Amino acid sequence: MKGEKLISTLTIFALLSIRPALATPEQGIIEFNKKNYKVALVQFSEHLRTHPNDLNILYYAGVCYQLSGNNGEALRHYRKILDLDPKSKQASMVRPFLARHGITSGASASQSSATKGKTLDPNNPFDAVELARSRPFEERLIIVKPKFGHPPVNPATVQTVKEVINRLPDHLYQILDECKATITIAPNLIDKWPGTADGDKPKIYNVTMGEEGGRTYDADIHIYEREAIRNTNQLKDMRSQAEIRNCLLWVIAHALDHCMGNYTTTPKFVEAHKLDVENSELRKLNPYMSYDSTEGSAGVASVLLGSTEPLAVQATTYFTRLKVLVKAKLRI
Repeated sequence: MKGEKLISTLTIFALLSIRPALATPEQGIIEFNKKNYKVALVQFSEHLRTHPNDLNILYYAGVCYQLSGNNGEALRHYRKILDLDPKSKQASMVRPFLARHGITSGASASQSSATKGKTLDPNNPFDAVELARSRPFEERLIIVKPKFGHPPVNPATVQTVKEVINRLPDHLYQILDECKATITIAPNLIDKWPGTADGDKPKIYNVTMGEEGGRTYDADIHIYEREAIRNTNQLKDMRSQAEIRNCLLWVIAHALDHCMGNYTTTPKFVEAHKLDVENSELRKLNPYMSYDSTEGSAGVASVLLGSTEPLAVQATTYFTRLKVLVKAKLRI
């Protein structure tokens, strides 16, 4: 019970998506060998959507991120390899990189390291998440200290996040609570993972990771207050609390999707999304929600949960089939 999962702004929906028509891991490896790492990542990421535990492709994707300077995503992929099979060949190859970042355990992220007698360091990004998991969901807020002279996280943002959490329907709050979801708030991605801002954001053409306002890794939600200026460590002015709130609702929808078994990738959701997009102007209006059933469902869910983002609200009126399914699944 409650006590007393987007992008900074969806104007990027006007940009084109980059989903390949026939993405295959084999083609990704060909591009990898040509050192076309960004192209290879598109292939690998598409494959991992339906085969998330493929150790070999997790490894290749992680290397692509590492060679592109996106250590945060590289760590996430390598850590998953270690979680899935610590005795695998891939795990042995990624251990040195993980060890340099203080990660030596193959324990699942859902298992508390504290139960294994390890002393957790709140300044270590992974340990901070583990420490948060032991608390109720409404208290699992991780505030990242600023780097590069950035302003600290604004108390108003923390209050906005708490208000969103406490206004969630009880049954959805319970799902996130039991799933050990966390919410990390940072001035920008680079305050947690320096050097990652200029990595390409998946699914969006000409948008970087440092320009997005939020992200979800399984049940771990991240909110960023400010957009990074490309090729620098400088940040723009803080986003409005309305933008932050709308973004948070979007990434919460992604976290719920994960916690509920990735329901958005089931055939009926995929088919409903396809039909809605084919019979409307959605591709022009909102390319991001048109990209796939997962993003379309997250956008619909965010609006049902109270998002006021204009493009998402407008697009939801066209998702007649998908909206029915999302409402029924989330019971909202």
